[in-house]
Amino acid sequence: MWCNKEYLILQKTSKVDVDSSGKKCKEKMISVLSETKVQTEQMRFQEFEVKEYSTLDELQNEFKVAGLGGLFSEFVLARLK
Repeated sequence: MWCNKEYLILQKTSKVDVDSSGKKCKEKMISVLSETKVQTEQMRFQEFEVKEYSTLDELQNEFKVAGLGGLFSEFVLARLK
């Protein structure tokens, strides 16, 4: 399992995105919203997956299922206001 710092280094040094012309590029704009220790009741995600949600409630439920409801309330909802 990668730690956060290793992941952030890979994000900025590996081609993980595409630019407006469709060419592969590195993600330079990534930022960390929160850094906390994982609690035993929180899920750990084993791989990166893109999901689309039709409603904010669906997204919030995904955070709750992962045991991250507090992070959703503190960071996601705060960015939407």
